[in-house]
Amino acid sequence: MPFVDDLLGALGRRADEEASSGGVDEDGVALLVSVLPERVPASAARSLLVIAGGDHHVARAIVSQILAGDASNIAPVPGSNVRRAAMRHAVNSCYISALFCAAFLEHDAYDGAFLQAQAQVEKDHARKMTLVMINLLRTGVVVHEVLVDVYRDLLVRAGFATSSTRNAQQDAHELFVFLLDLLDAPLLAFHQTLHHAVDADTDDMTVKVERAIQLPVAGSAVPCPAPGGLSVKHLLDQYFFGNTIDGLRRRLHHSVTTVSALCTLTLAPYPTSPSPKRRPAPAHRDPSFMLPVLLLRYASGTSKDRTPVRLPEFIDATPYVLPSASSSASVDFQPATCRYVLVLRSVVCHLGCDTLQSGHYVAFASRRRPSRRWVRYDDMDAKASAREFASFAACVSACADELLHDAYLAFYELVDMADAAGAERTRILGDAQGQRDYALAIRMQERESAQSLDRQRDQDYLLAARLQAEELEQERAAAEAESAFSAAMDIDYI
Repeated sequence: MPFVDDLLGALGRRADEEASSGGVDEDGVALLVSVLPERVPASAARSLLVIAGGDHHVARAIVSQILAGDASNIAPVPGSNVRRAAMRHAVNSCYISALFCAAFLEHDAYDGAFLQAQAQVEKDHARKMTLVMINLLRTGVVVHEVLVDVYRDLLVRAGFATSSTRNAQQDAHELFVFLLDLLDAPLLAFHQTLHHAVDADTDDMTVKVERAIQLPVAGSAVPCPAPGGLSVKHLLDQYFFGNTIDGLRRRLHHSVTTVSALCTLTLAPYPTSPSPKRRPAPAHRDPSFMLPVLLLRYASGTSKDRTPVRLPEFIDATPYVLPSASSSASVDFQPATCRYVLVLRSVVCHLGCDTLQSGHYVAFASRRRPSRRWVRYDDMDAKASAREFASFAACVSACADELLHDAYLAFYELVDMADAAGAERTRILGDAQGQRDYALAIRMQERESAQSLDRQRDQDYLLAARLQAEELEQERAAAEAESAFSAAMDIDYI
């Protein structure tokens, strides 16, 4: 069955349930049917009118986005001055709304993955409905609980959860991974190197792929530095450079021995396609490359670990990133300047309770640049509106307990400072200084100074080349003039 017919049929069935309880304006339904496309039946129009709160303009906007989703069209990320909407709560659906607001509403890093049709009908309908909901959020239309409920049905048909657990709360991270796997979206690629004191082995250097960087908080062996406490930066250092593998079998001369090895990782600064034969990965990095960071606050058989973990808005990621093939820089775990910066874009927080299948999910997200504003989304808000803050610092000040103790899934954008526009580099540097992250600011300034010297040197070379060319041209012209004069003198003499 085509997606639009499938969705409108589901809405029609819910309209019948609504009609049985009374309260539907049939005159309004008739008026709405007269202005909608012919393929929209009266039963679906009745449900649309309920979803739109009786507003015909909103109902028509919903139909427009349903048709856009069916055509695999996605609305652009709204500007900073556009009103935000959110999803309404529909029985334990907060994990859906929090994930959508954090991963898809304010940022376009995953937009491309949603535009490719899926061969399996159930998966393609789930993809199109995801697009519909993203489009509604981005165009400022509240996503009614009926649409959320229909979406859950489509997720179950696509393989997420079961019919018996469809109304149970799920793990927001598991839904995120399910959606990206369903869409065959690009993965994060890491180069893994094993360091030991015996003979080198071909398995000492491998590539692994992940959907997210998973950082253990519960039972973490990372020491808590003072002052300031534990931060994502400390956990990332441990993830990339602090892992040891024991019981490794390697050769030493002519025998096999058991050794321990230090395991280090470096991140490829571009996404990697999971199906290169079917859809080759682009040769260039996407303009917006997002790194999901999962804070594992739950260990098997233990309660939730609410150890405070700071989320820096900016992290120098240069030590973590694999130098590009065109880069002349050598692998250096402590580079002098800052080439790559992780910029925090959004956070999913899990509030309360000792399991991810209970409690409540909320989201925080930064507005579209150049705005510095942050927004808190909570589908339990009766107004279905967002709470705004002037900056991330103001957001942390007002919601410190949630962001420090309950942050679960953070989205960091990897920004290449060499490719970033001048205004973006200046903004990141200014914000880093404003947050008193002087170490990062100094490294960024050192890089800017080095690039400025390189540009000056290039300009000097160009100037010298132009002057040399002008001198050669003058010498050539003088030689031609002298030759012409000599020829003229020879003629006169004869």
